[in-house]
Amino acid sequence: MRKLAAIALLSLPLAACEPTGSSIFLPMEPTQASIDARRRELTDVEKEAISDAVMAKLQDTARRNFQWAPLVLKSHDHLIDYCGLVGEFELTPQLHEIFRRYYAQLSFDRRGQLANVDVVSIDNPKVEALPTVADSICIQGGYHLSP
Repeated sequence: MRKLAAIALLSLPLAACEPTGSSIFLPMEPTQASIDARRRELTDVEKEAISDAVMAKLQDTARRNFQWAPLVLKSHDHLIDYCGLVGEFELTPQLHEIFRRYYAQLSFDRRGQLANVDVVSIDNPKVEALPTVADSICIQGGYHLSP
């Protein structure tokens, strides 16, 4: 019985370290650094690059409606996290739009131009789940996403 209790206690910290899964141990509040960070609107070129990367990740050519949040100018490892919403139309008895949250990492060149967009994750609103690591990163990063 003691061995079972010890194994259970030792496995608790590992549950919080799951990089892509859900966990109840994730911080779900903005950091002070993200609250204090400057923000700016994305340029049209940046929006096009991000939407192209999201569409490639979704692997379809359907027209999507993007809702753009201001970019939080807080970098780590030469990357800036960006979180946004992409709408898709769902055919039910009536046509309605559902929004999916996505998390991307942006890198900029020395001139401040967007050089690369890496879409890390896109949620699936049809699946109810606990908050994910991406949700935590977006909230900690100062993004408040609601359609």
